[in-house]
Amino acid sequence: MHSNDLKELLHLAELQLTTGSETEQLSALYLLERSLVPDPPSDPVSSPELMRGVVANLKNKAGVKPATKILLALCLAEANRHVAVEAGAVGTVVEVAMELDGASAERALAALELTCTVSGGAAELRAHALAVPVMVTMMGKMVGRGKEYAISALAVIYGSGGVGSDEEQTLHAPPEEVARAVTLALQGDCTARGRRKGAQLLKALQEYGRIDSTQEGNEQPTKHAIDRIQSTSLKSQIKLNNLSKLKSQTLEVNDFREDKVAVAVQSLAISLTHVIVK
Repeated sequence: MHSNDLKELLHLAELQLTTGSETEQLSALYLLERSLVPDPPSDPVSSPELMRGVVANLKNKAGVKPATKILLALCLAEANRHVAVEAGAVGTVVEVAMELDGASAERALAALELTCTVSGGAAELRAHALAVPVMVTMMGKMVGRGKEYAISALAVIYGSGGVGSDEEQTLHAPPEEVARAVTLALQGDCTARGRRKGAQLLKALQEYGRIDSTQEGNEQPTKHAIDRIQSTSLKSQIKLNNLSKLKSQTLEVNDFREDKVAVAVQSLAISLTHVIVK
């Protein structure tokens, strides 16, 4: 689409999203979806009003599916990530993620990962009280890339020691609990990149909370979990060049079934929520 035509389309959609009826807003979303998703533009930058309209529809059951597609398409351009952060995309994704279906949830988490590549987005995620329990839950229920994006979000939170832009310590869930959830989640279906991210996250959690090298009960030592994940990731890179095959790979640790892993991780997420609320 020609640049001038795209600017005109974005302006029209902005008007409909900000002043139109619910029907007109949905029409604007579907128009944006048809125009932006097949060929995401690097230019022009989205206006704050347009982005706010898209983000607001993440909470609209009728508009959430196209809204996640549009948000992801827009956030592929770095300049739009700043606009998305200012529009409240980070907090909104955290708050609605657990209500979204598989494909929409994956797109929303992908957009979240992109917004966290800018400093403001990372700070917003670290500051959100529900970010850790929600991402732990999504990590447990999602597979493939969805799980990868949730792990990436947790890596943003703990990767810098939980320090926000104001350099004040942010209260997060106990790192040993998160490490246990990550270890469990990585026993299920995950991409090679997700495993690498998971290994990095476990290392960050050790640094963050000086986690004991051993776990009680039947849990494997965290260091051993890291070694297993890194080993599996390396073998995946050597043996598989086809990315579609990476989704089917799993970590064969203790032979957990995927459903049991998901239940265990979600149980941990619930306990983390209680910890944070206190």
